[in-house]
Amino acid sequence: MKKRILWFCCANTLIATLLFFVLQRSHLLPGDTNTLFYLGPHFNKLFNPDFSKNLANDFLIVDTSEDLMLVEKRIPGKNQRHVSGNIAITDRGKLAEFFKRLNKAQNHNLVVCNLLFDQDSPVDEALTSEMQRSKDLLVAQGRDSMVVRPIFKGLPSGLTEIYTSAGTVSKFRLFEKNENTILKSLPLLMAEHMLGDTTVPGNFVSHLGNQSIFNDFSLEEFVHADEVAHFTLGFLTDKDLSNERFMKMVQDKIIIIDNLDNNTKRTLYNSQTPTAIFLANTYLSIHNGRNGFSIPFLVTLCIVFAFFSYLVAQPQNRFQKSIFKLPLMGVFIGGAGYILSFIMISLVFYVVFHNNLNLIYMGMFFYLENLVINRRFHLRRIQKRLNIR
Repeated sequence: MKKRILWFCCANTLIATLLFFVLQRSHLLPGDTNTLFYLGPHFNKLFNPDFSKNLANDFLIVDTSEDLMLVEKRIPGKNQRHVSGNIAITDRGKLAEFFKRLNKAQNHNLVVCNLLFDQDSPVDEALTSEMQRSKDLLVAQGRDSMVVRPIFKGLPSGLTEIYTSAGTVSKFRLFEKNENTILKSLPLLMAEHMLGDTTVPGNFVSHLGNQSIFNDFSLEEFVHADEVAHFTLGFLTDKDLSNERFMKMVQDKIIIIDNLDNNTKRTLYNSQTPTAIFLANTYLSIHNGRNGFSIPFLVTLCIVFAFFSYLVAQPQNRFQKSIFKLPLMGVFIGGAGYILSFIMISLVFYVVFHNNLNLIYMGMFFYLENLVINRRFHLRRIQKRLNIR
């Protein structure tokens, strides 16, 4: 191998690796709700169809959409001033009753209250008293902590901010940095609680216990809305529901409290995914290592990039293209070959390392390099097709 090609392969592999880490933080989509570039989850469902059903049994969703109360609307950031009119919020009296029942049972794994307490109500003292007594509790918090009412600020909370690209969620970010403060997301705190570990944040890669993980990662649909048991808040606080049945319903469950009707996200897999299901799937992605990072992963990635760097560096004119005469190698003269190859490489990484990656942008990167480096060859191809001398 010529030294020029060797040096190019080494330098280009380093550039491609750095580009991969930068793109890993990007939340851009290759297509609107297009799962073609995420073959890993389809592969998993094909060979393990009951995987999602088994995971769905770990969750219980409490739907608050039918149990509302009216309170006076408050201007965010102001302590006492209100505007005229009312606003509908979750019935906090029923919510207090639910936590009272839950505190008696004390047999759940975790309760996640994905409700933003940004308005006052007459029953807040009773509700916070029960929530403070509750074990294994997480409460939603916006990036601006000022909007949360002071009485709820002492509760353990996690960030609910979710990035969207063109209205669609393609990736999830584990935490945000607000000046010198790290704001962890609800799914990350859920994973920390269930795994019994804490996260040490980094720029591109963080550490959850002994595992290295990407801060931003592509989502996977582990469970569906129709697979997870969900009940209204009113049903779970009804006096006709016996304590024995209630205890059986919440036993060993991760309970997510949310408004299923008004709190939805558009994801790669569904145009209206309830945020409660989104939180469950994001937690499961972390818990099942779908955002894991390791040295073998990095070495394999570099080998792939070095191979494609070598293909790009090869002269592709009709006198010096012997490598492209090998079986299946001819496709790398065209852009479709690069893109399809990186889709398949993403599948390989899913099977081997369990990462749900979209590497199509890397395929486009190498193809653009091909066009620039071998521009005379590609220009002659175009001229030949258009019959231009």
